[in-house]
Amino acid sequence: MSHRFTTSTSASAAPRWRASATALQLAAALVAQAPATALVGVGALALAPAAYAQRGPAVAQPQIDRLEVTSDADLAPGAELELRLFGTPRGNASVRISGAKPINVVLKESPAGSGEYVAYYTVKRADGLAVGQAVRATLRRGKLATVANYSVPAVAGAGTPPPAAGLRIDSFTAAPVTRLLPGTELVVTAQGMPRARGSFEIGGLASDIPMREVRPGVYEGRYTLRREDRITAASPVVASLRSGNQVVRANLAQPLVGDTTAPTVVNLAPRESERVPPGVVYVSGNFEDRRGTGVDPRSVRLALNGRDVTGDTQITAQSFSYRGQLPPGAYTAQLVARDGAGNELRRDWRFDVGAAPAVLDVQLTGPVGDVVDGRNPVVIRGRTAPGATVQARVTGLLQVAGPIGLEQELLNQTLTADGAGNFTVQFQPAGAPGSRYDVHVVSRRDGRSDEARLRLTQR
Repeated sequence: MSHRFTTSTSASAAPRWRASATALQLAAALVAQAPATALVGVGALALAPAAYAQRGPAVAQPQIDRLEVTSDADLAPGAELELRLFGTPRGNASVRISGAKPINVVLKESPAGSGEYVAYYTVKRADGLAVGQAVRATLRRGKLATVANYSVPAVAGAGTPPPAAGLRIDSFTAAPVTRLLPGTELVVTAQGMPRARGSFEIGGLASDIPMREVRPGVYEGRYTLRREDRITAASPVVASLRSGNQVVRANLAQPLVGDTTAPTVVNLAPRESERVPPGVVYVSGNFEDRRGTGVDPRSVRLALNGRDVTGDTQITAQSFSYRGQLPPGAYTAQLVARDGAGNELRRDWRFDVGAAPAVLDVQLTGPVGDVVDGRNPVVIRGRTAPGATVQARVTGLLQVAGPIGLEQELLNQTLTADGAGNFTVQFQPAGAPGSRYDVHVVSRRDGRSDEARLRLTQR
């Protein structure tokens, strides 16, 4: 897109931008030192070899290499003129056209330091532009200035030029940055048809930012973020190429921010190792990608025990949620996702579907008063969770003779509780009266355990 000035007397230093067709060349490119007959392009601009310098510090005299003027409708009212002056960088350029009412246009160097100064001007009926009128270009740098004189050329007929063939944008990329902070320079590059007029815009921030053709068919644009700018990694960026009355656009496919950190997932349900009731089960979570490009919903994949359930999962850039009837059993969930920069998230976790585990709560019942006679086997009855694995161990501190005692393991047995959770432990006492027997039972099921102890005395 091009920008134009809305006054016929002078141009603002911060011009407004608008769309316009690119141009039939009106004015020629002239080297300031060349004779007036050394024309390049269409038209009959004449250069008067007049230049002057104001007194000032000993700095280099600015030079004007050439002035190019193009139009989308010759000199007719409503036509848009594009003025490009090439010369010494980092100066202040202006052009004065001596029409019925003099036209003063200030050109802006774009990009800064390039030595290329650009402005756009829309012809008004009161301007009375005609062939042969004087055009004066001025380039100032410090207190020195150079002036080059031209004249408005004759043109080969008025009207809008025919559409350009092959107008296209082959690619549109941006140099990634680490943070979008004030002072950060954004650099974008478009490749397409040569000799078009390029521009780009940042959604909600700036539009019609010029792109310079740095090589045939390669256009480069720059924008430096200001303190008041509000921009995110997801802000749309669009490039435009114009030629004649045609325009093509391309969206920036890559993120502005160079994102190297993978997203994470939080608030998983069910949680790791959680047991949930059978029936309808929800498997869900939330994505986090702080200061990143955000999760691409199209990249999300969810599987349960290797079965892909992505098609039955609701997915957004912020979350995923699966709802399904899951039979009892152990499950492993596998989640895969990528952010806009291609960083991959992988997360696996386990959960169980089934009835809540039975309470283990081991209970032991021994002889009355916890006393044994030493002649008959001792029977101990226990109760725990149905099907639990029970480890029973009996040790005795046996009285042998007088005060002398002997510690001995009398039983070490593994058994399984029946469907009602009942089990029985039996051992034979082996000591004299006064011996002591310690019973230790551990019950295990579903990764949980419980235990109970019982102490018996022989009389």
